[in-house]
Amino acid sequence: MTAAATDARYFDIELPAGATFDEALPPGHAAFVVAHDGVVSIGGHEVTGVGLAHLGDGDAVRLTAVGGPAKALLIAGGRLRSRWPGTVPS
Repeated sequence: MTAAATDARYFDIELPAGATFDEALPPGHAAFVVAHDGVVSIGGHEVTGVGLAHLGDGDAVRLTAVGGPAKALLIAGGRLRSRWPGTVPS
């Protein structure tokens, strides 16, 4: 699988306390955030420690560090429409 096929985007985000990270995402991209240090707020929901947040449809993501510095990964890409052996069809 090449990056061009999925338009994959990976962000290693480090935020000072109260700072915000904004990123526009192309329509149809699936995305998730892994908070791995501190607390981040995503759409009013807080994700702590090693927490995972699956993002629904939208065109942008905003992360805000809550109560101190925070670190997170944002991973996004175009949805795969193919079926791989051993996987459940979507």
